[in-house]
Amino acid sequence: MKKLVGSLLIVFLLFFSMGSNITKAEAVSPGIIVVSYSVSKSAGIVKGDTFTISSLTLKNISGASINNLNMVIDENRNSSFIIRSSNSSISLTNKLDDETPFPVYVQLQYNGGDDTRLPITFYYNDGESTSTYLRINAIPDSSLPKPEDLDPKQFIPKLSITGSSIPLGKAGDMISIPIQIKNSSSYEAKNVAITPQLGGDMPFEADSLNLSQMIYSISPGGTGTTSFNFRISDTAAPKSYPIQLKFEFENIYGSTFTSESTIYIKVTGQEGSAKLLVKYINWSNPILLPGDTTALNIKLINSGSLPLKDIKASLLGLKEDGFTLYGGSSSQYLNYLNKGEETTLVFNLAVSKKMTKGNYALSVKLEYKDSTGKEGSDEQQFFIPVQGDDNQGTKTVPKIILDQYSSSPSIVKAGQNFQLSMSFLNTSEAKLVKNIKIYLTVNETSTEGANIFTPVNSSNTFFIDSIEPKGKVSKSLTMYTIPDAKQKTYTISANFEYEDGEGNEYKATELIGVPVTQITNVDTSEIAFPPEAYPGQPVPVSFDFYNTGKTLLRNFMIKLEGDFQSQNGSYFVGNFDVGASDRYEASIIPSAPGQLKGAIIISFDDPTGQKSEIKKDFTMNVIEMPAQENPGMDPGMKPDIPKEGGIKGLLKNKFLLIGLGIIAIAIVTGVIIRKKIIKKREDMTLDE
Repeated sequence: MKKLVGSLLIVFLLFFSMGSNITKAEAVSPGIIVVSYSVSKSAGIVKGDTFTISSLTLKNISGASINNLNMVIDENRNSSFIIRSSNSSISLTNKLDDETPFPVYVQLQYNGGDDTRLPITFYYNDGESTSTYLRINAIPDSSLPKPEDLDPKQFIPKLSITGSSIPLGKAGDMISIPIQIKNSSSYEAKNVAITPQLGGDMPFEADSLNLSQMIYSISPGGTGTTSFNFRISDTAAPKSYPIQLKFEFENIYGSTFTSESTIYIKVTGQEGSAKLLVKYINWSNPILLPGDTTALNIKLINSGSLPLKDIKASLLGLKEDGFTLYGGSSSQYLNYLNKGEETTLVFNLAVSKKMTKGNYALSVKLEYKDSTGKEGSDEQQFFIPVQGDDNQGTKTVPKIILDQYSSSPSIVKAGQNFQLSMSFLNTSEAKLVKNIKIYLTVNETSTEGANIFTPVNSSNTFFIDSIEPKGKVSKSLTMYTIPDAKQKTYTISANFEYEDGEGNEYKATELIGVPVTQITNVDTSEIAFPPEAYPGQPVPVSFDFYNTGKTLLRNFMIKLEGDFQSQNGSYFVGNFDVGASDRYEASIIPSAPGQLKGAIIISFDDPTGQKSEIKKDFTMNVIEMPAQENPGMDPGMKPDIPKEGGIKGLLKNKFLLIGLGIIAIAIVTGVIIRKKIIKKREDMTLDE
């Protein structure tokens, strides 16, 4: 029996030895090693910190080609790190021949565990795999001192402003100040509140109801960034201004600290034009006779790009035998007139009884200062008609005057139509005028020689059969302004040719002032959003924008609005020149699932000072992050499981088991037969 058992053991050992050699021959040696990798935080990672693995260099040491290479981070989810990226499985390349760097993006969070190794597995060649790990310079909770054994106030983060460049802004403009704060200590700073100390003679005003900005965490040796938007006062003197920034923050144990740092802003003088113009002049009495009184209305407009102050308007040309004033002064004053703002001055005139029929000249002189203190002046002449008998008894000459005119809109935009309305008055008290021909001309042309104004669906000439004494006739024309007209006030001449009742011919000319401004236009490239987003995950927003108009845009700003957090949500461009382009890049961070609504707001000031706003609404579907059934590999990727070797593998081979059974039966049968033969011989010996 002992020999039987020994024989069976020899057979099994023989086959086990054969099976072990087969496994060894089929076993695949590790084919990939990690040469290097990049971690966003090189050291000092503690519980709760997040970091990113951004690059990986691999080397093929298998001696054969490696194809269809995929990497799975922490396949079994039992390490000390929590995966914050949307996918832990990354497809690297179709083929790896030698040492190759790969750009990757894996965001992780440390949970404070003792094992600071991050397991990774490489799958390749449709079934083969190699496992290894990346060592992360994290500090386990067990190795940190216990808070109860320490004075928490001794762990003081040290914060300071980094960067040496001084922001530059112009008086009257908005300026965006980026702030980068460095933590030069070995302790994390939490809930960092940054507050600029404005006040006193500081010419800055914060563009926010909440003056403080918050950075929730700055790691040891790390930096945090934020920004402030300030409006610089129009009257700010050109120089560098220091602004104290107050820091209020906590360490990881909740102890609070404060510190301060200083930034500088350099302010330059305003660049722009200061221009005060007479928009129109009229008087309350359409017909003035010697001895009459009338209210002279002079409307002023600040058509420049700067506010004006210390404004003085003086009426010139007054005299005893002409126009005089009653109940007022010949000069009027205004303290301030903002850009694009209008005002009306009223002078009470008396017509001297000595005046005869005719058009009498007066002038208004304007003196002012812009917001920088620079002085300016202008003078404009106008004529007021007076009616009455010819004192010399000579022949009365009927006259046609343009007593009123207006344009709609009052400031005409280049490249657009406008309505020009005119009223013509026969000043004669006795004579009718007839066969009246009126044609409009403009003395200036564009650089290409084209007319600045062109009538639409009509001629610039029109006829009036007759106008009764003291009668009026109104006419209206639709005019087109050429697109390349310069921004200024143009003069249109209204030329009259007419006859009196006796057939005598006369000619006259009246002038019409039309202010023209260039059109503004802002175009953007397509703004694309993903169809779905996840809570807490940044969603990039970017687009290009262009000034396709023909005038400079001021205070140009883009910002995001909506019930969400954003990164770089506001972008202040300032002056956006003609033909210029720029790019807006920001991120939206949804806070909860559901439909997220928001808007992109583009705002700017045109040359007349009018503020414009472009609003682009958008919606986004925010859903919960889907759970992955097999987080260790990409969907659809089912690597073959390597065959088991050794004794366990042999025991699962049915053909091997059958063979072993047959051999065992043969051995047992042979032993039994041999025993019978021996016994028979023994019996024969006994019989003898």
